[in-house]
Amino acid sequence: MSKRLTVLLFLCPFLVNTAFTQTEEAPSVRVIYLVSADREENPDYKAAIEMAIIDIQKWYRKQMKGRSFRLNEPIVEVLKSNQKASWFTGESIEGVKEGDWGIMHTLSEVKRLLPNETIPGNYTWVLYSDGPGSSGRGGGQICYLPEDDLLGLTGQHPTQPDIPRWIAGLGHEIGHAFGLPHPSDTEKYANAIMWTGIYGKYPDETYLTPDDKAMLEKSPFFMTDKELNSSNPIWQTTYSYRGGSFVRYKTEGGDYYWIENANDGSTYRFEETRSDGDYYYAFGRSTVTLKIPINGGLSYYSGDDGRNWNRNHTVSITMDESMLDSSSAKPARSAPQLIRDHRKASNAALKANEEAQFLSYLTDDVQITTGNGNFISGKENLSLVLRENLDSVYWQRTTTEVKVNEARGLAWETGTWQMYNRDSSKPSTTRGKYSAMWTRESGTWLIKSELFVTLE
Repeated sequence: MSKRLTVLLFLCPFLVNTAFTQTEEAPSVRVIYLVSADREENPDYKAAIEMAIIDIQKWYRKQMKGRSFRLNEPIVEVLKSNQKASWFTGESIEGVKEGDWGIMHTLSEVKRLLPNETIPGNYTWVLYSDGPGSSGRGGGQICYLPEDDLLGLTGQHPTQPDIPRWIAGLGHEIGHAFGLPHPSDTEKYANAIMWTGIYGKYPDETYLTPDDKAMLEKSPFFMTDKELNSSNPIWQTTYSYRGGSFVRYKTEGGDYYWIENANDGSTYRFEETRSDGDYYYAFGRSTVTLKIPINGGLSYYSGDDGRNWNRNHTVSITMDESMLDSSSAKPARSAPQLIRDHRKASNAALKANEEAQFLSYLTDDVQITTGNGNFISGKENLSLVLRENLDSVYWQRTTTEVKVNEARGLAWETGTWQMYNRDSSKPSTTRGKYSAMWTRESGTWLIKSELFVTLE
């Protein structure tokens, strides 16, 4: 019996018991590719991970006669660790067996890099790490796969180069994450995917046992074809705010609905009721009505069916309405695009006089050189300047170029800026150029410093 098989059969069960998070919306599978500090992102690894999770999604759908799990968007998220590869399985953890150091360190890094996420929350997490190791794990809505699996998915494993074997390994570990145990009768179900069916049997000769299927029938992660189709509309528009996003969907049947995705992992559904040319209106089951500006800006909510409206989030469109092909993978937004999106949302906050929302896109120790050469250090001092000015003027920045250093989590942005008077009768002629440093140290892109120069 190989070392890898021993790991699968005897070490995986420590995470088997799972308690699914019940929310109004069906949960989804979220896939992370964690890159160590001393290694570079490998596009072949990322592509192979995406291929594997889509293949396993289809395999489960076939086994479950139309029921399968939903994938999050983007399908594969890349996170950059500040720990070297050797740390993940080489740094001991008090009270934890050596074989479990990899998953525990990987999970701790993902939590650090996604500080606003509740993990596991509303997701089953698939965590691929390029740290060395051959000890996969799964259970409790989390599965972990180390460097061996990345080598295997790209056909580079030194002893097991067969790619389907490693796709099946993902199927086995994610099965544990969904709560599936090893079969009670290992002789009868020797070729089950939750036993030794991962070796040379995938995809056609391995299978889910009747007990596996019965358990997945009750899982909130598994949906029927009809539910999956309604969850994958023909187009969508995303309105982002600092703490999450509102996404407007249209289904093939012509219905419109909204999903709010908060950064704490919670989701809420709203049914669109009407639009008036300026706003979309959507009603939720908790008697809350949303009013979202069609072209971006300040949104509102009401608890009394629209009789009174309260200020909500400042939103900006970060993905325009576009036809979606549910049979193909949806591309992840690149770092430059994320920075451009954050800049748009920052502009919208300034225009709406939402000081707190605007400041949320800056680091606490942000350094600003204004257009006339004054220096402002830190959010607190910047806040004082904004309170003196935002009622009468606001600024808008137009991005020209973004360059990113992925390894260091730094980016450089340049563009033009203009000041606008809120009193339309007064001219808005002050303008110039700017450059900005962005950092991903907190896990999301924030502005570290900005230099503005007035040219007109």
